[in-house]
Amino acid sequence: MKILRQSFVLTFLAILAALATSAPLARANVYASNIKLNGALANANVSQGSSVNISYILNEPASSGVTIKIYSGATAVRTLNVSGGGTGALKGSNTVVWDGKNDANAIVPPGNYSITITAATAGYTVWTQTTSDTDPGSSVSWPSGIAADQNTNSPYYGRIVVCNGVGSGAGAGIVKLNADGSLADEGQSTAGYAFAPDGYLGDCCRSLKTGSDDRLYFNDWTGIGKIVACDMIMSTNQVICDGANFPFPASGGNYGEIDIANLGTTNAMAYFTDSPSYPSLGVWAFPLTNNGIADPTFPGIQVVATGGADLPLRAGFGLAVDDNFDICIGQTRGGTNQSSPRLCCISNWVGAASLPIVDDQTNWNIGAFDDSFRYVSSVAIDSRANPKFVAAGMNGATGGIRVVNFADGSVVTNVQSDGTVFFIATGWDNVGNLYGGTSVSVWRAFSPPGANQATTPSVWTVRVSVPIQITSISVSGATSTVHFTGDPAALATDFTLLSSATVAGPYTPAAGASITGSAGAYTATAPTTGPIQFYRIKH
Repeated sequence: MKILRQSFVLTFLAILAALATSAPLARANVYASNIKLNGALANANVSQGSSVNISYILNEPASSGVTIKIYSGATAVRTLNVSGGGTGALKGSNTVVWDGKNDANAIVPPGNYSITITAATAGYTVWTQTTSDTDPGSSVSWPSGIAADQNTNSPYYGRIVVCNGVGSGAGAGIVKLNADGSLADEGQSTAGYAFAPDGYLGDCCRSLKTGSDDRLYFNDWTGIGKIVACDMIMSTNQVICDGANFPFPASGGNYGEIDIANLGTTNAMAYFTDSPSYPSLGVWAFPLTNNGIADPTFPGIQVVATGGADLPLRAGFGLAVDDNFDICIGQTRGGTNQSSPRLCCISNWVGAASLPIVDDQTNWNIGAFDDSFRYVSSVAIDSRANPKFVAAGMNGATGGIRVVNFADGSVVTNVQSDGTVFFIATGWDNVGNLYGGTSVSVWRAFSPPGANQATTPSVWTVRVSVPIQITSISVSGATSTVHFTGDPAALATDFTLLSSATVAGPYTPAAGASITGSAGAYTATAPTTGPIQFYRIKH
């Protein structure tokens, strides 16, 4: 039997690994997201001495530059610096090449390497809109919900999702965007969910939130409402709560707002406030104990009732809950000279499953007798773990977004509150940018003032391997033996012997093959087949 020898260096399979980091990220307004290695949302496996393309999206220009660090364990082996204003520091998609070397210009040894990207900017003197209303991704007919993925361990970190809650017509559903406002790479989808209005209130999706489980949640206002969850690319959907859980019939009203807190724990809850109806039912919680779904036989827990100092008349539009069960509630009350507060925070309800909690502990309430604070339409907190700010979208009166301190309710700023643009929805990202859905059919992003920087760890890693080299091929009886060298850290089971009757292929796994060896030296054996055979090794 004649054997034609071929030597190939093949690194087809990426080794799955994720960068874990315990260091807190600085809060800032410019940051990197959508990090890819060699153009893919996947780990990169490269031969020693090969280069790696590191691409990322900046939500705005990094006027003070970008720093990319390559780590072996906790040690930075290479630092790549990009000056502000240059390629690699621009708003949108950027690519920087790592040549596989360390700071001493030596080729790095085999191993796993992690990556962080730090973007910095001189910032702005005041809250500044960083999106353009003319961008294709900014136009949404009825942006009734908006949120950003805050999960730094997700490949979709920084993704923006916007409800288009139109009562009829094309486009109803959720728009997926990158942090710079460009449309998501994988395109748009419905997650298999029927976004269809029923004529009551009209919004087929509203009050969009992202969870720590890297899913997005929205409120479907059709009927008496339901909470629906989708994965971040919206390939599937899951109904979390529906009409079977609710404590009133369809004729009694509609649930106005939602939030999801403490996901991944036994305290995971879905929350609803009722719509501005009479009598008001306040705020209800539904434990998510059935594989992330509320028990369909459980009617919920009333955690805040109206009739107390905080909610004398009704709950309304706007709900945000942090991981300590602090509950921020908005009231859309539009009448002038009203004594009822428009925004309140109730703290530390104990979560007892059998007891309604009425005005458990008032943290603060604001907006009474303040006609500029009418028509609160949405409420968002900047962090579930450590909230500092509450944003209230104003769908009337002065319009704009009112930002207050989470601790005491004092007003920090009013964003675009000139009475010309009303905000239906509000949200925050992980680095302190503010988002709003407007009455003029666009969504907008706003950057806080001040110089800043933020570091994003890549979810993906680079595996640098020793190139595979076939060193010899021999035949003994009915057995072919292939000796080869490869990555010393690899197991014999990490390799596959491929064979073909022609040099051009196609190559498929050799039938009956086995591979042994370790520490960089390996041997593959397989039964001989046919008069001529070509071999390759795949890692």
